[in-house]
Amino acid sequence: MATRYAGTAGLDEGGTGSLAYGAAVAVGLTLAIGRSADFWTCLATWSPQPKNELVSHAFTRQTMSMTWDFGEVNPFSDSGGNFVKNLEFTCRAFERVPAAGSGVAVQRAADASIERTDSVIGATDPPYYDNVPYADLSDFFYTWHRRALKSLMPSLYKTLLVHKGEELIAEPYRHGGKQAAERFFEQGMV
Repeated sequence: MATRYAGTAGLDEGGTGSLAYGAAVAVGLTLAIGRSADFWTCLATWSPQPKNELVSHAFTRQTMSMTWDFGEVNPFSDSGGNFVKNLEFTCRAFERVPAAGSGVAVQRAADASIERTDSVIGATDPPYYDNVPYADLSDFFYTWHRRALKSLMPSLYKTLLVHKGEELIAEPYRHGGKQAAERFFEQGMV
C-alpha cells in the first residue's frame, strides 16, 4: 500500500497531488503493458496482410482463439508491437482525453433506472445473448492491471478475476445449463 502523508489523497480517492500524479503515470504505463501483452502472447498471429510481415494482436475478434503458429515480437526491437510503440500509442490516446473536469463511471444493470441530470452522459453496450463473454475476455488484461495497480487502487482490484456473476449473458456453463442461462438472460432484459 502506498504511504499516505497528511493532506494527500490517491488517484482512487479523487486526489490531485503528487501521490495521485504518480498513480496516473502508473496507470498509463500499465495500459501500455496491457497493450503489449496483447502482442506478446502466444495467441498473437501473423498479420493476414500480404504486404506487411508483422504480428497481429491477439484480440482481433471478441474471442481467444487457439493458434497453431504464433508470431513473436521482440519487446526491445524497433518493429511493430514493441514496448516503445505500445507506449507511444497509449500516450496518443491520452492526448485525446480532456485534461479538465472530473467524471465518475458507474455500472448499472440493464433494468436499473438512472437519475436524470443535465450533466450525465451515458453509454451502453447491449448484451450479446451468448455471443461475447466480455467478462471472461477481460480477465486477460485485468490480471496484468491488477498486479501493477492493486496497491494504488485497491477498491478497483479486490478480486482475483473480473466479477462475472451479474454480466447479462446466456452462458450455460455459468448458469447450470442452457435453459437456466436463457432464463437468466430473459429475466435480466425485463
